[in-house]
Amino acid sequence: MAEPSKSTQKSEPVLVELFSNQNCGACPKANKNLIDLMDNGKAFPIVWSVPYWDYLGWTDTYSKPEFVARQKAYAEIFDLRGPYTPQAVIDGCVQTSGTSKAAVEERVDATSKEDKPDIALRVTASALEISGDDDVGPVTLWLVGYKPGLTEVNPTAGGNAGKSLVHAHLATSLKKLATWKDGDALEVPLDCRDEACLVIVQEAEFGDILLFKPVPRKVIIQAKG
Repeated sequence: MAEPSKSTQKSEPVLVELFSNQNCGACPKANKNLIDLMDNGKAFPIVWSVPYWDYLGWTDTYSKPEFVARQKAYAEIFDLRGPYTPQAVIDGCVQTSGTSKAAVEERVDATSKEDKPDIALRVTASALEISGDDDVGPVTLWLVGYKPGLTEVNPTAGGNAGKSLVHAHLATSLKKLATWKDGDALEVPLDCRDEACLVIVQEAEFGDILLFKPVPRKVIIQAKG
C-alpha cells in the first residue's frame, strides 16, 4: 500500500485546471504557460478540452460533455457570465485567464500557502482509502483519466490549422467515484482504464481541491514458460 498523503502537509505542486480548445487562438499561449509552471514544479496541470470553438472548422479531438459540465459548474460558482477559454482554475477556488502566466502563478503561490483539513489518502492501482477530521464534508472523490506528459495535436483545419498544439496532462475521462463526509474511513475501488489517472478530493462537488494523488499503474507479472 502506498504511503498516505495528508492535505495539511502543504505539498506542491498545486492542481491547475485549464479549459482549452484546439481552435482557440489564445489557448496555445495558455498551454505553454501551464507547461512552464509544471516544469518549475509549481503546478500539476489537467487540461480539459471543451467544444465551444468547433464551429471554426475543426472538431476538438478530446472534448467530452462531462468536461463541459465541469466548467459550467465552475462558471456558476465564480459568478461568471458563462464558460470561456482559456480559463485556468487554480486549486478549485480561484480562476483567471490562462493567457497571463503572472496571474496564474500569483494564484498558485497564494493557494499553496492555504491551510487544508487533516485528510489521509492512500491510493493503489485498485482502491483508495480516505479518512480525516470529523468536520470534513461533504467531499467529492473524482477519478480523472489523462495522457501523462505532453501531447501534441496538429489540426489540419479550423482556427489553429497547421499549428502544433502542445498540452500537458490532457484529460481523457472524468468519473465521480463517491461522496465522503464526517471523516469516517472509506474505501473505494479504482479501475483506471486510461494511460494515467488522478484521484481528486474536492470540497462539495466543485469547491476547493483538498488533496489529489496519481493512481499507480498496475504491475502485470508474466509467467515464464
